[in-house]
Formats: sequence, structure tokens, C-alpha cells
Amino acid sequence: MSYANFLLALSQLAVKKNAKLTLENSSLHIALDSDKKTWQLSTPLYVGEEGIPSHVRASLPSSSNTMKWQEGAYIKIEQENNAVLLLQDISLPFHYLSFKKHLPEFLSQAEEWKEILSAPVRPRRTTWAFLTFLLSLIPCIL
Repeated sequence: MSYANFLLALSQLAVKKNAKLTLENSSLHIALDSDKKTWQLSTPLYVGEEGIPSHVRASLPSSSNTMKWQEGAYIKIEQENNAVLLLQDISLPFHYLSFKKHLPEFLSQAEEWKEILSAPVRPRRTTWAFLTFLLSLIPCIL
């Protein structure tokens, strides 16, 4: 995220407790929850005009509309908007600089998920096994 975008986010957060930014490849929504003392980041991974295609659904578990893979981070399907969102709740003091350090990692994860969701259709078991494998690598990377 550029410095100009970060300053724009700061000014929106100071006034409205949320910010919506348009970035190169996507949009980013940042919300402050003063009661819970958390920041919430969200970005669309997929938005369709006529529903969520089967190849995108095949990459996600069918048991619920959310998939959690690490503390505070999850993917959510919004049926009413035909969208798949990546969200992350971050518990941090309301210091903008410490929060800024989390943005590049979140945006990088979003790009990886976009690649996964745009992959060609594969049999359900193979896709789920591949996702499970990818998710198992996250603790090793951190």
C-alpha cells in the first residue's frame, strides 16, 4: 500500500471509524471496533454478477458460508452480493503504525486466494486436499 493510500485511510478512520480504499488489484475496507478493540480488514476475492460459479464454490468447503484457517482470518461467502470475501480481525492497540505492518501480509494472502479461486475446475477431493495442504503450511511460514 502506498503512503498516500495509508494517509487517506488514516483520515477516513479518524472521522468515520472505517475506510474504503481502491488499490491496484482490488479494494480494501478497514473498520475499527472500539468496543472489542479490534481492526477488521476485508477485501473481495471474487464478485460475480450472476452468482458464484461452480469452480469458485468447488475451492471452498460446502458445509458453511465461512472458512477459518488461522486465528482472526476467514473467508466468507456473501450470497446476496455474489461475493467471496477475505476478512481478518486484528486485536491491536489503536496505533496506526503497528496496524500498518499487517496490511502487506493481508493483501498478499488475498492475492494468493484469488489465484486459488481462479484455478480451473478440479475434482472436489483434489481441491480440498490441496487447500488442506496449503493451510497446513501457514504455521511453518509464520
